[in-house]
Amino acid sequence: MDTVRTDKMKRLYAITNGLLSEMIKENHIDLSRYLEPQACKTLNEVYEQALSSLCNRRGMRNNIKFERSTQLKIEKRSTQLKEKIQKGSTQIKEILFDFDPKTVKKEYDKDNGLKSLIDTFNKKLSLTIDLQNKNSQWVMFGKGAISAAIFLSDFKGKGEFDVFIKDFQRNKYSREALPMLLDKEISGFGFALACDFLKEAGYDGYPKPDSHLMKVFGKSGLCKRDDYEVFKTIIEVAEAVGKTPYEVDKRIWLVCTGNFYYDKVVDDKKEKLLRQLS
Repeated sequence: MDTVRTDKMKRLYAITNGLLSEMIKENHIDLSRYLEPQACKTLNEVYEQALSSLCNRRGMRNNIKFERSTQLKIEKRSTQLKEKIQKGSTQIKEILFDFDPKTVKKEYDKDNGLKSLIDTFNKKLSLTIDLQNKNSQWVMFGKGAISAAIFLSDFKGKGEFDVFIKDFQRNKYSREALPMLLDKEISGFGFALACDFLKEAGYDGYPKPDSHLMKVFGKSGLCKRDDYEVFKTIIEVAEAVGKTPYEVDKRIWLVCTGNFYYDKVVDDKKEKLLRQLS
């Protein structure tokens, strides 16, 4: 890596840290809670996280009230919305057999499996989902739930899944290939949501190139605003400053959103970060 590029990466990280330090000092927040992911402990939790990441499509969670139980956070939500998400998550957990991917596969990996699952959603959640509406978020969620169960059922348990993930860490090319593979295997993911799934499941080598980081890295001049390029550049920054990609991702995201979800939502410093990168 050339010196000029490394210096630009370290500058981005230093500016981010300066702004983040101001935010946590002003609001008396313990930052350490945010710098490591809450790792999944079982394959069922991995499946639950896959479903939660599916709902991270823009606006989808407002319709499908589901989130991984350990990920319920303060964020910019009303108490009423949080209660609806908790209720919806409990109902979906019951429908999907306590998030057992093997049982979900056995039940729905067959002819008319998607129709059967949509019928169950309609009956148990009092919905009127139209299976023929390909733009329906519930139909997308159903497809994702079945395909994720089929994919994860090939693993005997969380340990075997960990080995699978580790095999992709051998070099930067194989690491970058994993989100692409998940995009193909799990309906509705895409590259960014595949990264979201990996990092929130506990694999700290995978950042998520979301809209905030796309804008920051585009402004930095380190790469173009592209999921794949931003993903690679976050990993480069992490290597340059000796941190995990998850931590670099999280520090920038907190500055851009002000969303200290274990504590409170505060004023963000996104525009200030972008100005200082100019």
